[in-house]
Amino acid sequence: MSDPDKSRHVTIMIADGRKQWRVTGPLEQELAAHRCQTATTEKQTLDAALEQLSSHSTIDVVIVNLLYPAENDGPPNQEPLGLAVVNAARDRERAVGNGKRTTLVVALRQPSTAYPDLDREARDAGADHVLEWSDLGPRSRYGGLKELAKWIHDELTRNDLIAPLPELSRDDEPGILTALSDIGEANVSLLITDLAATVAEVKSARLTYVTPGASGAHVLRAELTLADDTLRTWLLKFAKDAAELKTELINSQNVAGAYTTQLVVEYLPYGPASHGGWHAIAMVFASGAKTMRTWLCETSATDHVSDVFHQLFLDGGLATLYRNATRPAKEQRHGNHPVPAVEGLMLPPHRRLRVRTAIAELEGLMRESRAVELTVAPDIVSTIEGFVRSGEIAGRAVDHRHGVLEVVPQHADLHGGNILVLMARHPRPCVIDLAAYGRQHWALDVARLVVDIVMHCLDPAPESHFWDRWSVWRAAVARTSLFEPAADDPDNPAAIEALRWVAAHKDDLLPLLTDVKQWEWHVAVAEQLLRYACRHRLSTPKRLLGLVAAYDQLHLAQSALPNVPSSF
Repeated sequence: MSDPDKSRHVTIMIADGRKQWRVTGPLEQELAAHRCQTATTEKQTLDAALEQLSSHSTIDVVIVNLLYPAENDGPPNQEPLGLAVVNAARDRERAVGNGKRTTLVVALRQPSTAYPDLDREARDAGADHVLEWSDLGPRSRYGGLKELAKWIHDELTRNDLIAPLPELSRDDEPGILTALSDIGEANVSLLITDLAATVAEVKSARLTYVTPGASGAHVLRAELTLADDTLRTWLLKFAKDAAELKTELINSQNVAGAYTTQLVVEYLPYGPASHGGWHAIAMVFASGAKTMRTWLCETSATDHVSDVFHQLFLDGGLATLYRNATRPAKEQRHGNHPVPAVEGLMLPPHRRLRVRTAIAELEGLMRESRAVELTVAPDIVSTIEGFVRSGEIAGRAVDHRHGVLEVVPQHADLHGGNILVLMARHPRPCVIDLAAYGRQHWALDVARLVVDIVMHCLDPAPESHFWDRWSVWRAAVARTSLFEPAADDPDNPAAIEALRWVAAHKDDLLPLLTDVKQWEWHVAVAEQLLRYACRHRLSTPKRLLGLVAAYDQLHLAQSALPNVPSSF
């Protein structure tokens, strides 16, 4: 983590042959606001600047005026002699030979018709930042010396030339190590600093891992110590896609008033902050929370499952809006008929490809006596491929006559990693990650959570890597999908209690479910199972469960399909 001995001292050389602007004092004041101690030297001649660069003294930042007075006896003129300083700084760096940035170079210029390509030439020579002198004014569009000081601080941090602040600490847990390796510790520090800029100065942050997000995102918990030694707890979401995080912030505002005030975690309105290709948003939270995935693996949670699920879904919970159904507009590609229900349950193209890959990887285990040895293996493969390819349900084609697509407002990524349980005498749930929030098929939220509980909370690792409990998992999916209570399981009491609660509350959780729509529910469960079959983070037995249990659900759906006339 952060090196406590690494200095926050910054040495700056200003090479300004024109004495254009006295920046030393104001720049040092701005850097002090970033808790940097600075030592600045001013070199007013080109030779003095080059001599300083040829020495062995440490120079963290070079600020050079590109246009120096011409060295001749002719009329007053300016020449781009400052390029020699840029080149000297880079030659000095190359001489070290470690391939790392050791000196930041900021090149300053004034508009000049004589040298229209001076910006490009400075960058080609190795300048990290090229500005006009007017950019340093406090009212400039760039932001003045305040913005330059922030840029210097951030780049010094990112290049490991000063110790990052806030100071980070963490455990050697694989999730947090992976996240910090992906994002970079310096970027994490800088993102926390920027997110806290409108709140308070952060001295230190202790990081713990919460859950992975979609498309390589990470969610971390940060226990913050502020400058006045008060404590705060944030959830931080880091992603490469800034648009996704902006959407999540917008969705957090859109759901305001839709649910109980405590159900959705409070987002900081500022953001996303951006550094080094990563973006971050923050949520205010209480310490001591656990993901539902973790919580349901604990026997002590069993007595509280009913209350937590009641708060999650009922009395102002997520199911509040599950009755607000709408139908998408008719589309020409459907012959101007209503959109078929199966359209809302089909996997997107890239996931269909992943399912085919999973079948190729796992098909052999269906015939393996040391695994599950299923006599119906060929039918499993053909049934899944038919659904993935064209939406066939166990050999039967379906269209709008079997059901019309109805969508309702849902979380749209409701798994146990996106539900946190606040640990108290009476545990309380709240949801995070509203990036996908919107209207989707009425069965998908509940189907996603049921499948996630089976995959992550029934016999979690290391037990999930063995085959002896595989048939128990398969039966739990089947019974819950039929709204029958899952069998007793003394090894997984909390997870079983959660599945039973869902089965017992189908009318509250799935208010649009009727006998003629029963097949849609089973297809929704199958679709979610196929998604989990593609996840290499899961054990092989659980991934194979995804394929086989999806097959079970497609056959249940086929049996529940309503009879329709052969012509419309």
